[in-house]
Amino acid sequence: MKKVLIWNDYPLGPVGGPSGYLYNLKSYIKENNIENIDFLNNEDFIKKVEVKKEKNFEAIRKIIREFKKQLFKTKKLEKRINKFYKFYEGDYSFINNYDIIHFHDVRSFYRAKNILKDFKGVTLLSSHCPKTPAQEEIEDNIKMDYKTFPKKLRERLEKIDQDSFKNADYLVFPCKEAQEPYEEDKNIKEILEEKYRNNKILYVPTGIPIKNIEKDEKFFSNKGIDIKEKFIVSYIGRHNKVKGYDFLKELGKKVLEKYSDVIFVIGGEISEELPPIENRNWVEFGWTKEGYNIIKNSDMFVLPNEKTYFDLILLEVLSMGTPVLLSETGGNKYFKRYNENGLFYFEKYNLEEALKEFDEAYNLWKDRKLSLDGDKNYKIFKKNFTVDTFGENYIRLYNEVK
Repeated sequence: MKKVLIWNDYPLGPVGGPSGYLYNLKSYIKENNIENIDFLNNEDFIKKVEVKKEKNFEAIRKIIREFKKQLFKTKKLEKRINKFYKFYEGDYSFINNYDIIHFHDVRSFYRAKNILKDFKGVTLLSSHCPKTPAQEEIEDNIKMDYKTFPKKLRERLEKIDQDSFKNADYLVFPCKEAQEPYEEDKNIKEILEEKYRNNKILYVPTGIPIKNIEKDEKFFSNKGIDIKEKFIVSYIGRHNKVKGYDFLKELGKKVLEKYSDVIFVIGGEISEELPPIENRNWVEFGWTKEGYNIIKNSDMFVLPNEKTYFDLILLEVLSMGTPVLLSETGGNKYFKRYNENGLFYFEKYNLEEALKEFDEAYNLWKDRKLSLDGDKNYKIFKKNFTVDTFGENYIRLYNEVK
């Protein structure tokens, strides 16, 4: 058996993203007494970086003030990048006890550049972002516009992405469709195509624990929502364009104009940039710990991603036996192979097609047949996406590495 080190320089827990992903994998490894796969003691590696608020240059003439503000911001951003992407230092000779090191973050792989020079084993790299890591860093972490971000710093982050994908011995994705957001960067696309030709891309679908949530007929009524003879449609996620919240609003407006017996229930932090629809049948829960209950007690879930990698929320919805209206993009496409009626696909941005699929689901609900499609979704999950299947696939993956 190959000795494997999973490089998690961040804490793991039952949350979203790579932290939750690896938490599930670690749980499987522990429960099955697998001794050849280790994780980092991440307390030694956690780094916190914050970008402080800019100073005010009110006393300086406007043109000079604006120039200095931009200069100050650029220097501060550069300082953040220097700190956040600083190479690991110290004695890391322990890595040579392993045949494989699997990184789950481009930044982590880049920071390990120097310590990997004498590593005799094989490196694997997984990225879990729904867009290129550079784009996610700029838009979601620094919260600036990607195109207007200082060019020199943007190109530096892009180069980190490109070098990391190129230098890793293998790239690991949940499925080929998950590569789609990365292929929008022509340089990364070329790297992926070369890796694929040389059999240096491996695929292992994600798995999650089954959510043991019981259906509660009074869940929504206890929240003051009248659901009698109502078609309950849910969405849980960020209120941004990448997750498709803007498209969800377009769809919602059309649906609420047509149907008086449809209620949208929405979870996720409310955004000032994309405010909710003002309609009594559009109910925002805000940030909530009751997302699973919302999904379980809904008649249908909407997953309208503009871009997506391999969205864990889709697995969670399948595990609860809830039908899904979803955009045909990125990792969402992977599930078309199951050809089940509980997955209502529409071409992304295609409002007419989304409405057509919505109408089909609504009519099935009227005929009391939609829940049968939800049962099919649960069967897809149970057969393919449990933590046990996930762990077994990972063991197989590491054995395939040469």
